[in-house]
Amino acid sequence: IVLLSGSENLTIITVVQSFYLLMGFIIEGLSKGVSSIAANLIGGKQSDMLIDKVLKAAFRLQGIFSLLLFVLLMAFSQPLLTMFFSEQEVSLLQDPQLRATIQAALAWMCIFFLFDGFGWIYMGFLTACGDTKFLLYAGIVLNWLSYILPAYLVLGFAKGTAAQG
Repeated sequence: IVLLSGSENLTIITVVQSFYLLMGFIIEGLSKGVSSIAANLIGGKQSDMLIDKVLKAAFRLQGIFSLLLFVLLMAFSQPLLTMFFSEQEVSLLQDPQLRATIQAALAWMCIFFLFDGFGWIYMGFLTACGDTKFLLYAGIVLNWLSYILPAYLVLGFAKGTAAQG
């Protein structure tokens, strides 16, 4: 789908996805931590108040990590971006329009990182509760409705840019 919109958008999406995958361990760790602690609290018949504290702490941590990622990517985007380009290609970053599009895409990625983390925290909690069938169906529907369909509509059909997708 991305290839339909051109090589520039493919480059931008590859860079953004690389940053997201680099930081994805934070989301995974929070999800596993919530799952483990909530499962222990549920198994130990602890009060719901403690589970609320676990969820609030996980959301707070996700917010802090998202804010740090945003500040890091916005403040140091130029040196970080040069790591993705060879010496011959680094001149591409001199184009102000490309740089602005990459920065916009990185900003959107930070927002996605925040809300995706919230979703994974809830998924960890629901896994601890034993509600995995719901997660299967919700994951299938949400992936198609929030990732694939918008990517096709914006990039493939409307010929938008990676920052819009």
